[in-house]
Amino acid sequence: LYMSSENYGAPGLRYFEWITWLNFAFITLAGFGFFSTVITEEKEELTLGLLRMAGMNPVSLLLGKMGPRLVSAVLFLSMQLPFTFLAITLGGVTIHQVLAAYCTVLTYLLLVANLGLLCSVVLSRSSTASSLTFFALLVYFLGTPLTQAFIGSLGANGYLSATSAFYTSTMTFLDWIYSSLPSAQILIIMMTGFDDAIFGYQPAANSVAAGVMFGLSWLLFNRCTRNLV
Repeated sequence: LYMSSENYGAPGLRYFEWITWLNFAFITLAGFGFFSTVITEEKEELTLGLLRMAGMNPVSLLLGKMGPRLVSAVLFLSMQLPFTFLAITLGGVTIHQVLAAYCTVLTYLLLVANLGLLCSVVLSRSSTASSLTFFALLVYFLGTPLTQAFIGSLGANGYLSATSAFYTSTMTFLDWIYSSLPSAQILIIMMTGFDDAIFGYQPAANSVAAGVMFGLSWLLFNRCTRNLV
């Protein structure tokens, strides 16, 4: 009876959860298969120099190359909204959870797009840019909880004082990073009774990180493409 209620008691929530995780997987794959080649494809085809000689500044080039891909991904997600709202009629999920989940995946999309853009600016080959994007996402999602577990085990076994400044500051920093994970936020959103803010810490942190990465892409663009003009 317990297993039956767990699997079928909230069909709308289960349905919406599957959609959200599929969107999460789609965005992650798009990071190193779609956004990481934004600038490198121009480098490989030797057309970036022509664009620069035409008088286009770095910001217009970056926005012009990344913007259409980002809009395409957003449109892909927005097409799902009518089917997503069906989950509300099935029961077990609220409009608040739906909006919070889409806020999470959209800000994650912004983060992944700018991470891919930065790797594409810094590196000269699409394959290496894709590999670096993949490695960065791997460290982001797996490195944080593994480091938390490692530092926590050191403190629990007495190898590191749990009251030391290093331990407390490191664990606090890792908690901030973990709270910015969209995967962790999705798990929270899918809990029954979720009533946190739609645009909370995770969307804000991902948006700020995306802005920082775009700024770095802008600052490094001339230096990394100097020999291509």
